[in-house]
Amino acid sequence: MENASVKYVYGAPEVLAFLDSDAYPHNEDAASVRNYLRPLVEQANSSGYFIKNVQCEFGLLVIGAFCFPTTLSKPLGRLEMCKLFCPSGVWCNREDGKKGWETKGLHNTCYVTSPFLQYTRYIDTNARKLKLNLFLQMIIQATLAWLAAVFFVTELDRVVYVNNFLLGGSNLWPCFKQAYSSEEFDQILKRALGVLRDFHPDRIVLFKSIDDRGTSCVVRDSLRRLGARKILSSQVYYQNVLDKEIWKKRSLRSDFSYSSSMFSSGAYFFYSLNLRLDSFGNYKMQGREGEWGTIGSGDLRKILSRIVELYEQLYLEKYSSVNPRFSSRFILDCILSKFLTVQLLIQGKKSFMAGDLMMDPKNIQGVIGYWSRGGILTTPLLGYDTSLPERNGLYRMLCLAVMIVGRDHNLLINAGAGAGDFKRRRGAESFVEYNTVFAHRELPLYRKMPWIILEWMTRIVILASRNSFS
Repeated sequence: MENASVKYVYGAPEVLAFLDSDAYPHNEDAASVRNYLRPLVEQANSSGYFIKNVQCEFGLLVIGAFCFPTTLSKPLGRLEMCKLFCPSGVWCNREDGKKGWETKGLHNTCYVTSPFLQYTRYIDTNARKLKLNLFLQMIIQATLAWLAAVFFVTELDRVVYVNNFLLGGSNLWPCFKQAYSSEEFDQILKRALGVLRDFHPDRIVLFKSIDDRGTSCVVRDSLRRLGARKILSSQVYYQNVLDKEIWKKRSLRSDFSYSSSMFSSGAYFFYSLNLRLDSFGNYKMQGREGEWGTIGSGDLRKILSRIVELYEQLYLEKYSSVNPRFSSRFILDCILSKFLTVQLLIQGKKSFMAGDLMMDPKNIQGVIGYWSRGGILTTPLLGYDTSLPERNGLYRMLCLAVMIVGRDHNLLINAGAGAGDFKRRRGAESFVEYNTVFAHRELPLYRKMPWIILEWMTRIVILASRNSFS
């Protein structure tokens, strides 16, 4: 077990020093984590600099050659609770002129750093969209109010997240099966839990994005043997795009035909947004023919702002305001570090060339930004102009593009949550994604109680869902 070392560093200065040290693992996966994490940690004290509704402290857990970001956020206080749940704050005009929850003065209002928000506001938002009758709505609201009170008193947010990239959706895991046996990994994870307990004795350890299909299965099995609890997080969809039968489905054949007609007619085209900095600090953008040209800061700002706008139209305005609010700077750094591969869906025939006079940013009507790990690809950055008619087929073209990328690179697609019927018609299978939590023995019972309640509710929901399809 020479490669089974466990190391943990905590705090922005310590993490930054370790990222640049010789002790940091030298492999492609670790390099990707470092490139993504460094800008976030450098600005850890600048609330909202990269993700506007997230404020947290960072750590880094290293297991052998694999690295996992850890995050710790401050639990919400009474005044913050009042601001978040005050009836006058429901769906008002924000300072930026858009509809949504007003969160002025709050910096940790995102579910990726707050299980409290995930299990109250996130559920509440989705329940309201179901348009249930008044009686059921009242029951749901009463239950959520009771849970919110319990979660607040028992400090549900006092956790340390493991493998939290703050992206929303699924956090990808490496493939441990190729490195460790089950017995070895149990011992490694046990040591890792001990290290986290020593650093954060007052916090419950929460492992994100554990499911029954992806590479997190090894973590799931080991944590179960160590006594962890599985708490329902969401329902995610996987597409095995290497299966030839998927591509024979009528919906996908229709998507192919429609996309081909749009591209061949010049109505739309995809553009890979590749950026880099030259030695003079100028931004260079790669043109459609592969050449690099200088792009002005104003033009680049317009592109990045449009990307953020499209993402927010889908994830924040249509789905939930507790999703991550990415900044333009965050998108830029993800592209420069090559952590995210970003493609733009652009309307029109005009070439989108570096150095050319920029077209109207409104012509950018869709965006996908994807990354991969452990043989799985996921798309945390996805958006399109929701004001346009559905018949334009923007979502169809974007999803098809992601599937083609997965097929071309031999990757399994984690298609995230939502749009279940759409994804099933395109060969997707649904799986439950969990937050898996571990509470060490020294923690008082009242701190463990909300997780026991959530585990009990998880079992009821899963049992009910199985019975509905039996």
